[in-house]
Amino acid sequence: MSVTGLFDGLEDEVSASVASIAGILENYPYSTAGKALKAEFSILYWHFFESTWTGLDSVPGTSEPQLVKAHVMARLYLDENMLSIALYRAFRRALYCKCFNGIDLAQMKQAGLFAFWIAKIHPIVVSPKPDGLANLSNASERDLQEINERFAFYVIEDFYRHEFGHSLPHVSGYMQHFMHAVKFRSFTEDSMMLVTESLGVAGSVSHSAHL
Repeated sequence: MSVTGLFDGLEDEVSASVASIAGILENYPYSTAGKALKAEFSILYWHFFESTWTGLDSVPGTSEPQLVKAHVMARLYLDENMLSIALYRAFRRALYCKCFNGIDLAQMKQAGLFAFWIAKIHPIVVSPKPDGLANLSNASERDLQEINERFAFYVIEDFYRHEFGHSLPHVSGYMQHFMHAVKFRSFTEDSMMLVTESLGVAGSVSHSAHL
């Protein structure tokens, strides 16, 4: 995904006085740009869901991947309100950068903002296992409990693919280190943007080398 329309329909307001920022922020969730961004991320979530559950281990004692998907579908849902809050906070930071510093955040920095707030807000809700539903393996249950951190990483990967036309290079253990950092360390918006900006610089060098 490539969010080129972060300020679509808001150009005049953004170019106006700094005093108008409060009004922009208040109205953003209901604006064309805000609704479009939420729709994009809702679609991205389903792409993520479809690509993730197939990688989960089978339900113990079975070899049926459909049982895994049924289990996951019964326990996960995307909270639209929490997603709106995460996207709003990412937009707020991008807006401040644009209005106060005159900086349009690059795509990979935007990816860092979105990933940070998704990991922080947890818009994907994991419900307790209902009675009668088969257990997942311990590894798959752990994956399920880390679903928001995995979605945050997926967002970064998706931005990278759209920016450079190829997948993020595989580095052994990178996703596990990423998830540990966002779950247990004092990660900030700036830290995340630095990480994703570094990935963007590396991707630009790699892309130029192949031209």
